[in-house]
Amino acid sequence: MTQENIGLAFESMARADPDNARAHLLDAEAAFAAALDVYTPEHMAYYHDKATCALARVRDKLAALDA
Repeated sequence: MTQENIGLAFESMARADPDNARAHLLDAEAAFAAALDVYTPEHMAYYHDKATCALARVRDKLAALDA
């Protein structure tokens, strides 16, 4: 849960600090990926889905920055 919360915090920082959004989103991506090391679909399906969606959202934001 801590990694997921860290990811959410970095995602918020990206919104608040657009000049450094890419760096914050990369940190968020790493945090959500770390959460998925613990949140397995077999044992924590709800949290796994939630973190997977958050990771996809952050990756979409990174792709939009590169476009």
